[in-house]
Amino acid sequence: MYLLRAQEVDNTGTLDVELELHVDNIPPYAILSHRWGSPADEPTFKELMCQTAAVKQKKGYRKLLSCCALALEYGLSYVWIDTCCIDKSSSAELSEAINSMYSWYEASNICFAYMEDVPPGDYIMDDRSAFRNSIWFTRGWTLQELIAPNEVLFFDSGWSLRALGSKSTLSELLSSITGIQEEILTHREKLHTASVAQKMCWASRRQTTRVEDEAYSLMGIFGVSMPTIYGEGRKAFLRLQEEIMKGSADHTIFAWDSDEDHEYQGMLAKSPQSFRQSGHFTSMSYNEFADRYYSENADLQPYYTMTNFGLQIQLPIVSMSPHFEGYYFSFLAAFHEDRSVIIFLRQRDDRPAGHFFRTHFNGLRVSADPCPN
Repeated sequence: MYLLRAQEVDNTGTLDVELELHVDNIPPYAILSHRWGSPADEPTFKELMCQTAAVKQKKGYRKLLSCCALALEYGLSYVWIDTCCIDKSSSAELSEAINSMYSWYEASNICFAYMEDVPPGDYIMDDRSAFRNSIWFTRGWTLQELIAPNEVLFFDSGWSLRALGSKSTLSELLSSITGIQEEILTHREKLHTASVAQKMCWASRRQTTRVEDEAYSLMGIFGVSMPTIYGEGRKAFLRLQEEIMKGSADHTIFAWDSDEDHEYQGMLAKSPQSFRQSGHFTSMSYNEFADRYYSENADLQPYYTMTNFGLQIQLPIVSMSPHFEGYYFSFLAAFHEDRSVIIFLRQRDDRPAGHFFRTHFNGLRVSADPCPN
């Protein structure tokens, strides 16, 4: 990985900054979490490698210097910043960096979160504070940048040496803003203890500039890797879900809803926004699922996989006939608090027997009520 190396020039207060490549024996480093400005304002990898005079006039260069100066205050000579430590002219290097980014934030000694829209003196505990309403909390990439590091320090627009607070001291407030459990934020509980639906819910109100980044920004949170293909659009999120299913039996990946009024849909969601109301869905062990919904001698197949006909999965299905002809509901291995979770299905005459589609019933595609009216 490339790191910025910062050092003070002859005790003048002036900083000298240069990029260094580190393959093995990565030195201790600070890492920056921030909202990008205009691309024209941010220093690039090429500009820093060439040390052009123009780069020092950019607004983002002042942010870079402030971050490096702060790192030195914390005894760290190296800094990683996403705007300039990735050679984005190389698609292979960009893909490797995106797949590695969660681990880089996780391995950092400290993360500085720069809140450019939070003025000095902001009272962050006020419900209307600039901190609570910062755009930093609405960006897709900053989700993993909040979760992965052991510690995050928050700084206002003036880069005050006294931080607004830290992830550990502000965990209750951060949880209320983001919906992420305090135990996950502070690493008292492992990230894998949260269900797929809960993680998707955390991302559901966040935005990315590129639609593909809705998926790419979540790879580290779900512990998966996949090639980045800018231009594939919504297919990226479908690929993400397929990768998650390869290593997880968590049925809450199917516990999503949608405002779209299509009669027939597949089992996978089109975007994280479909999980906006899914934060309370938790996973049920397959043994408990089998005990609840199958007879003792049932031939159970707990695995599921994507095929050329769609998702192949074994679920208990209940017909809603004769009151609602052609409608079915199916139980998932999931809980909503202490209630069962069901999805609604329909069959189509033009498909083989046993082939079902997701559908909506009374405006819902997923419900925690096993007896819908």
